[in-house]
Formats: sequence, structure tokens, C-alpha cells
Amino acid sequence: MLGKDGVQVMINGRLNYMPPDALLAYLAGIPASDIVRLELITTPPANLDAEGNAGYIDIVLRRLPDEGLRGTYAVTAGAALPRDGTAGEVGAANVSATYRRGAVSLFGGLGYTRNAIPEASYLRRTAGDFRTDLDFDRDPLRDVVNARLGADVELGERTTLGLLTSGYVNVYDLSATQRNVFGFGGNPDTLLLTDLRERNDWRHFQAGLSLRHELRTGGRLDVGVDYLYYDNANPVDYDLTYLPVDGDEVLRRRRLASTKDSPFSIAVGKLDHTRELGGGQLTLGAKAVVADFTNDVALERDGTRDPAFSSESLLDETILAAYAQYGGSAGDFEYQAGLRFEHTDTQLDEAGAGRVVDRRYGNLFPSASVGYAVTERIRLTAGYARRIDRPAFTQLAPFVILLDPQTSFGGNSALQPSISDNFELAASRGGLSLQLSHAVIDSAIAGFQPVFDAATATQVIRPLNLREQTVTTASLGVPTRLAEWWSGRLDASYTRLRTVAVVEGEDVTSELGTLRLGGTQTFTPADGWTLSLAGFYNGRSLNGYVELLPLGTLNVALARRLAAGTLTLACDDVLDTFEGRSETRIPTQAFSAEQGFDFSRPTLKLTWSAAFGNDRVRQLSRDSAAEERARVN
Repeated sequence: MLGKDGVQVMINGRLNYMPPDALLAYLAGIPASDIVRLELITTPPANLDAEGNAGYIDIVLRRLPDEGLRGTYAVTAGAALPRDGTAGEVGAANVSATYRRGAVSLFGGLGYTRNAIPEASYLRRTAGDFRTDLDFDRDPLRDVVNARLGADVELGERTTLGLLTSGYVNVYDLSATQRNVFGFGGNPDTLLLTDLRERNDWRHFQAGLSLRHELRTGGRLDVGVDYLYYDNANPVDYDLTYLPVDGDEVLRRRRLASTKDSPFSIAVGKLDHTRELGGGQLTLGAKAVVADFTNDVALERDGTRDPAFSSESLLDETILAAYAQYGGSAGDFEYQAGLRFEHTDTQLDEAGAGRVVDRRYGNLFPSASVGYAVTERIRLTAGYARRIDRPAFTQLAPFVILLDPQTSFGGNSALQPSISDNFELAASRGGLSLQLSHAVIDSAIAGFQPVFDAATATQVIRPLNLREQTVTTASLGVPTRLAEWWSGRLDASYTRLRTVAVVEGEDVTSELGTLRLGGTQTFTPADGWTLSLAGFYNGRSLNGYVELLPLGTLNVALARRLAAGTLTLACDDVLDTFEGRSETRIPTQAFSAEQGFDFSRPTLKLTWSAAFGNDRVRQLSRDSAAEERARVN
């Protein structure tokens, strides 16, 4: 969002702490008809956590009055178009319902998604005179089940009690074959064939309690407590066979096995007091987050444990926050200002090494914005906010995932939090919007950075802190209403990103401008028929000192509204262009790498969706958990 990393996602103003894959699966289970709008909060107020340099996306779900039962359901089946003799199925099913009678509202939902589309990746790497060519054919299967169940109980005229339980099971199975040709002097002499089997299971449970009380003296008191539990198990087996490039004689066989077990829990408590004061609204609040994360990783080589890639670690973190927020309006002006203080205590202990991380720090996070209504349709705004991006637990904790014996992914216990100062100017006229933003980020966290050790010819891909980063973005949004049957929106942005990274003690400076285009167009050629086009294009961009090559996609959907429901035929990634590619150049190490990951192909999907019950019943969506869920990735 506006060219910056660290976007947080909210549902009806409540943040979700799901890992990215599980969050996408959960969102896929929400019927589109329940979504009223998306709100982009690029200058968050002080009563929202300071976590996330880019701000918040709030998905606002529909709320309808009256009593009775109301629900929706949808079923999707589809398949990827065949390529190289392979295809793959996708599927989904979900149901959600709300029942309200008197002072009690019950709500729940159950969803399932399945994705078995084949994937492929490659890595071309040169370091000095050592060359690697790796091709990876992947046959994955992901099954996700998520569920929510809760209630709102009106205890009196001024008091409402909310209860929420939710959870998911996210199971990922992968079988893959890998072909790796490597050698020295530009003449590769060895072929490595790898059969890989991976299982990556996530399980989550959350229970929350919220209380809202309208005070007799005016104002409102909000109390919320939540407990979240996660468990992640990630075993991987590798069977390696070494052969000469020009022959079939087996030179050597090896077997590697890695395991990763990471149970962890998060407890959150929050108290807010809001009241009218001096023509505006004042909010005072406090929050506490206590998290513990256990990480047990091991690597065995031919049945022998490798201590260099095996560890047991325990992370404990406590975040205490207090904040004040005031906002109001005067004539054509609207304003808000706030100040938030957060104190963080992070400790990471590793078996055999003792305490490897011991950090205690406090930060002030001011924020302010002002808006001016020039006319009823023209509005100008300006804002400033200081933000923090803390390392995710899974980024800090040690782990290893091998691509080959010389290439692996890993964590980084030395990661530091990053602080950003964000400035923004915006103008809007109806649906037309123009926005200018500038951010200065200290110690920005860049994920998936290649770190090469020339002495051992090994590469670890892990998150790193950049010395500094500046992000300047200009964005334009234009509504398209060319006819009664043609509507949509087009968005364009240009981002200038400058980063300074440190590689082996030397500064590596990168600077690049990126053009991003996106939009949706909707056509209603006849009553009951809807044709939708949605797509985007991202030009060449930077992630740390890695350059991401252009990426884009186009999705098409044709829907027919019938008396009993809606039938939709869709094709995702119509042009087969949704492939992530990157390039890395580090002249001081004579290092270069080209990497690609094709995680999509044209996929046809047929969906039937319908509603049942009283269509005037309020649709509820509550999640009293706070921002820590976003750090589980």
C-alpha cells in the first residue's frame, strides 16, 4: 500500500492475526455480497496499534437490522487449464448465518478451500566461478477449514457482551522433484536429483470476550480480552542422488530430513474510554500483549543430527501501550491528533547459546491529520504518523528449509524493529482521488534476501534490516462511469524507492521507480447478467537489494442472477502472467542470481451462491483480537 511493506488487515475495525496464507483462505470464505466497502487507513490514529509501516485495510461487512435467521452459502468447483500434461483442481464451500432473537444474537460460519494447482520454480546463480542451475517441479495440495462461532448479548440498555471463538486447520502437502546442475569454471559437471516431500500444518484456536458499556455520565467504556493459540509443524524429507552431467552412474546418495515444531500463544487485553469533550471526541486507552513462542528445529544428514542447523529456542515478548486520541470538526475542517506510547520487552533464549536476544525499548508514536471540505464534493487532507514494524516471531526464530545442500531459507535472530515517519497529502473530488506520500524508514525489514558465503559456496535466504529506506509515492484513482451499463475504477501509482543495505560491511545502494496499474470494470449488458474484469500490473520494483521483475494478471467473471441465487463462471489469470521473478546483483561478491516462482495458471471456476432466511437480519462479524495476529507469518 503506497509502495510500503507492513499492511495490517481488519474486519469491521477488528484486526486479524492470521498468517498470510490462512488469512487469504479465510477471506475467500466471505461471500462478496456481505462486503460493503474496503477502507484504506494510511494515517492510522493513536488508538490503533503502531504496528505496520503501511497502515491498515479495513474490510467492512454488511450489518442489517431485525430479528430472525439470515445466512448465505456458496459452492465452488474448478480446475487449472492443462499445461505440460498436468492440471489441478480447486474447490471451496462456505456457509455463514446469523440468528437474532430479543437480546441475543448468534453468528457463525464454516468454510473449506482446496487448491491442488501444480507450481514450478527455478534458480540460476553465479558466485565467482561457481554456477548453479536449479529447476523445481512442485505438486502441492492445500486444504483449509476455518470456523467461527460467537454471540452478542444485550445485558441491559447500555451494556453489550460479545463472545467469539474461531479457529482453522491449514494443511499443506507437497511432493516435488528438483533438478540441479552445478560446477566450477563455467563447465557444470554434477547433476543432483532431489525427491522432496514436505508437510506444513497450521492449527489455530482463539477465544475472545468483549464488553461495551454506555456510561450514565456520557461516553463509552470498551473492554476486550483474547487468547490465541497456534501450532505449526513442518517436516521435510529429501532424497538426493548425485550423477555426472553426461552419464547415469550414481556417484553418491544422501538423505536429509528437517523438522520444525512451533507452538505459541498470545494473550491480549485492552481497555478504552471514549467521551465527548469540547465539541470533539476523546479516547483514552491502554493495552497489554503477552506472547510466548517455542521453536524446535532439527536437520539430520543420513541419520546424523547436524548441530549447525538444529536448535531449540524460546521467545517471550510483552508489549504495553497507553494512548490518547482526540478528533472533531470545526466548520469545514475535520481534525484528529493522538499520541501512543509502546514499551516492548523481547527475549529469545536458545538451548546451548543462552540468551541471544534481550531488548527493552519504549517508543512514542504521534499522529495527526486534518481535512478541509472546499466544496461538498472537493476535499483536501494532510496527515503524519510514526509507525513501527516489529520482526515476526517466525522471522526471529531460527529455522532451515533447504532448496539444495548449498541453498536454504532461514530466520534471523538479529533482526531489529524498524521505525517509519510517514507524511501524506491527498485531494479528492467525488470518486476521483490524488495522493502524495513520503516515508523515511529506519532499519526497514526486507524479507528473502540472499546472503552468500563464498568460503563454503552456500547461500542462505533470510530477512535482513536495511540501513535506511525512503519511499515516495504519487497515486491517482479515477472512477469510470461511461454508461449506465458500464462502471468501474482505474488506479495508477508511481513509487520511487531508495534503499541502502549492508553486505559484508559494505553499503549497497539501490534506487528504482515503479509504475503500478490496476482496476476493475463491470458491465451489465442485460438484466440479471454481470461481466467483470479485474487486473493489475506491477513494474520492476525493489525488495531490499533484490529486484522484482514486472508482474501482472487479469481475471474475468460472468455472473447470472437467478431467482434462487447467483451462478458465476470465472477464469483467473487469463493471460497466464502471474509469475514472480527476481534478479540480484552484488558486484563486491561477483554474485548474481535469477529466480522465478510460477504459482498460478489460467483456472476456470464455477460458483453457486445463495442466501436463506430473513434478508433483513443483521450480519455480524466480530473479532476482538488485536494486531499481534499479523506478526504470525
